This record gives sequence, structure tokens and C-alpha cells, in this order.
Amino acid sequence: MKKRRRRVRYLRLLLTVSQVLAWADHEFQKTGHWPGCTGERVLADRTETWRNIDVALRLGFRGLPKGSSLARLLSEHRGVRNHRRLPRLTVARILTWADHEFQKTGHWPRCTDQEVLADATENWQRIDSALRHGCRGLTAGSSLPQLLASHRGARNHRALPPLTETQIVAWAEAHFRRTGEWPKYQSAGTVIEAPGQTWQAINSALQQGLRGLPGGDTLAKLLARRFGIRNRTYSRGAYREKDSGTRRRVHVSRGVISDAEETKTHRASRTPTHVGHDNK
Repeated sequence: MKKRRRRVRYLRLLLTVSQVLAWADHEFQKTGHWPGCTGERVLADRTETWRNIDVALRLGFRGLPKGSSLARLLSEHRGVRNHRRLPRLTVARILTWADHEFQKTGHWPRCTDQEVLADATENWQRIDSALRHGCRGLTAGSSLPQLLASHRGARNHRALPPLTETQIVAWAEAHFRRTGEWPKYQSAGTVIEAPGQTWQAINSALQQGLRGLPGGDTLAKLLARRFGIRNRTYSRGAYREKDSGTRRRVHVSRGVISDAEETKTHRASRTPTHVGHDNK
């Protein structure tokens, strides 16, 4: 009968917190990032792994205090961010960071932005996720755009106010009185009478049926229906359009629009003269 070989158990040396921190500092200097509780070898001692050290910190093995972890140790002594024990957030703190961002950049932070200027350890994308899911002491069901819209009046592109054709027509008339031209969907800038609105966004809402509009329309078609303006023709003065044997003249004077019917007549001044040669 063969005798079983006894498994040789190598005794692990006792560890201290200062020694673990020294190994972690060496790791950070060599790699540029702090170690995690993975099975990777410790660079300063290839016989050790960071996973074994994390277990020893959690269970109190090898002379280490019980109830800690590698992430907690680095967070307490080196200020490393512990993703499982993030600090609590408040609405007031988020608004303070957003105000600082607006003062520095001139625009409000978006949920796709990365680093928070007031706190490099925070991230706007993670803050938006915490607002949506109710993490880190926040109430669920909100978001960064909703928070800024309700507390700072920032424009939320996913919750824009509804539009009506009457509003758009009123803005177009005001634009004409101010500039002498009808607005186009390519017009740059915002609508002066409605801060935050752009003619391009209004045209898209008319086309796609967004913000309470029926859809299938455009800004040019709307102005043509209301004022008799042909598409792509926006100028001050009179414009004549042939329509079933009659001429329609649209008079614009002092921002007041009126229509007048004119019978089809030929004037001598408008009739082109043809010069011919006598037949011999």
C-alpha cells in the first residue's frame, strides 16, 4: 500500500499595514494605477498576490486587522476612490458643481461630460446615473438635465415645451418686422422672441411632428399658407405670382400684410417690344 505524500504547506509571513501600503506605493510608481483585489502578483514581492492580501485584510489573517479590505485601506490612507463605498451626494452639492462649471465654461454640464471641474474625483455621467437610479443617497427618477431645468432653468432637449403654429407665425412676423426678411430654417442663431429656440429646430419639429405639432410640414410651407409667400422667396416689397389667369400681389408695409387681386391686364411698359425687319 502506497503512502500518501503529505502536502507541504508554506507558512505565509506576517503582514503589516505599512508593508501593504509600501507595496501599493511601489505598484503605483511602476504602473501608474493602484492595485485591485485581483490575482495579479505583487511587483515588490512575486510570492504574494493582491487577492490573498485582500482576503487577509477581510478575514484578519497573517497579523492584519479584521474587517478591512484592500480598497478600504487605499481609500483611507492614500485617498484612492473606492467605487463600492462612494461618498453620498446631495442636490445642493451637485448644483454647486454645476454653477462652477457654468462660470468656467459658459454652458451647463451634460450627462455625457466626464470630469467635474470642481472635483476631479467625480464624473458627470456617474452623477446622472446616480440621479436616475437613486444611488449615493439621492432620490431615483431624476436626471442631470431635469435637475438643471427645474433649479437653474437650463434647456432640457428631451423635455422641450410644446409648440403651436400660432406661436411660430407670431415669431416669424416679429422676425420680419425686425430684419425685413422672413425666417428660413437655415437661419443662424436663436429666435430673439423665444430664447433657446432656433428656426432649424422649429423646422425639424414641423417635419417630424415633434413637440405637439402634427408633422409633415415645414417652415416654408407654413409661411406660404399663412402669408402667400412662395417657398425660398423671403424679401421686402411686392411679389407677383400667377395663379389661374390672375395675378396676386402681396403688399408688405410696416409689417402689416394684405392681399389684393389684380385682373390680368397687359401694360405697355411691361410688354416687351420686338424689333423686326420689313419684308421686301
